[in-house]
Amino acid sequence: KDLIADPLACKEDGIYICGSAAGPFDITDTVSQGIGAAIRSNVQSGDRVFEDREEFQVPGEVEERPRLGVFVCNCGINIGGIVDVPAIVEFSKTLPFVEYVEESLFTCSGDSQERMKEKIIEHGLNRVVVAACSPRTHEPTFKNALISADLNPYLLEFANIRNQCSWVHQHEPEKATEKSKDLIRTAIAKALHLRPIERMVVPVK
Repeated sequence: KDLIADPLACKEDGIYICGSAAGPFDITDTVSQGIGAAIRSNVQSGDRVFEDREEFQVPGEVEERPRLGVFVCNCGINIGGIVDVPAIVEFSKTLPFVEYVEESLFTCSGDSQERMKEKIIEHGLNRVVVAACSPRTHEPTFKNALISADLNPYLLEFANIRNQCSWVHQHEPEKATEKSKDLIRTAIAKALHLRPIERMVVPVK
């Protein structure tokens, strides 16, 4: 197969490869390739790929008082090895309209996503701030968690305390912690002004 023109294909028709099976790739490229391989295999089997999704029919307006949930990722040595995560958790609890704050080892993991859904419902949260890595890496994952809790997926804001903080200030833990607080405070301020967006579905022929 021509790996430049068709990078997901292999010698056998109907079999597609991605991630480490194809070579050394970072998380973002691996996720993108995985999505592409899944779509290719669905097309190959004749399944319908693009269809109306019931879960996007979520509330169109948020009239009630903002109730924010802040979910802080420890991310092992990536964040917790530099930033004082318990300190920024306690700081987040003091900010206006914050109803719930939680630290988890890996916020993007399946069990953390399920817990996020439970806490959104339990505390009646209507906006979510995730303090973790770049939204480019896991934004669809967190949007799906909001959808599963019947919350508009665009009522989500990120504080990038990994790429923009712990990674670039790895020799300055105290400053990294203070900057993390600023990033979270900024994300919360922006989240207060978020409004639901309804996703348009159009036929593809």
